[in-house]
Amino acid sequence: QATSIRSIRSLAPLLDRVLIQRVKAETKTASGIFLPESSVKELNEGKVLAVGPGALDK
Repeated sequence: QATSIRSIRSLAPLLDRVLIQRVKAETKTASGIFLPESSVKELNEGKVLAVGPGALDK
């Protein structure tokens, strides 16, 4: 998995694109209780890995 992360980080987005890595939802609480899949909501969170240089002027 480490090599795939390194190869993804070497990608450079073009124009105004952003490369984002999704964050997985926690399947266990801080106290150690496992959560069923039905109670875990889909997260809309991620980590920004790279940002393009911006859109070209028209």
